[in-house]
Amino acid sequence: MQHVQTLLDRPKFYYNIDGVGELAVGFMLAGFTAFEWIAAYAQRDSIWNKIYTLYVFVALLCAIIHYGTNAIRAFLSKVYSVDGETPRTCYGATIFGRFAAEAA
Repeated sequence: MQHVQTLLDRPKFYYNIDGVGELAVGFMLAGFTAFEWIAAYAQRDSIWNKIYTLYVFVALLCAIIHYGTNAIRAFLSKVYSVDGETPRTCYGATIFGRFAAEAA
């Protein structure tokens, strides 16, 4: 049973192997900095100095970070095979290689 538990815990070891968490934190800090910079230079009665603007901005920022990191992991990071060491082959390259071999 211990062997099964180690296999189930394996994806936890590879969760932040691609560094997307650091990118998300950096984007969050840059977003809050930009928001505060805009609020500092806006007029006192503008929409940027209202409290509900902050709530809307935080909700949008969290959604962008959540879905953005998932998109980066899905499309740009390597997909590891079952053993966790070798990446899977790209199906596009396999199909292209097949057509190139048939054409030759």
